[in-house]
Amino acid sequence: MKALHIGTANVQPRTAPQWTAFVQGMVELGYKEGENFTYDHVQVQSAEAWEDGYRAIVSKRPDIVLARALKEA
Repeated sequence: MKALHIGTANVQPRTAPQWTAFVQGMVELGYKEGENFTYDHVQVQSAEAWEDGYRAIVSKRPDIVLARALKEA
């Protein structure tokens, strides 16, 4: 079976509490990183860089992209 590939871009590092909780939640659902799922996290430096971050993620062709909706002021 193909491993599930998940990706996201965020200003917070992969070690931030919400991302470690996400990976832990995947483990609790029976997934094991590196075996049946992979998680790509691109850290961006500012909201202006989100588009580039998501372009980097999408170029890796993930099955799921965790995205945040951005609203222009």
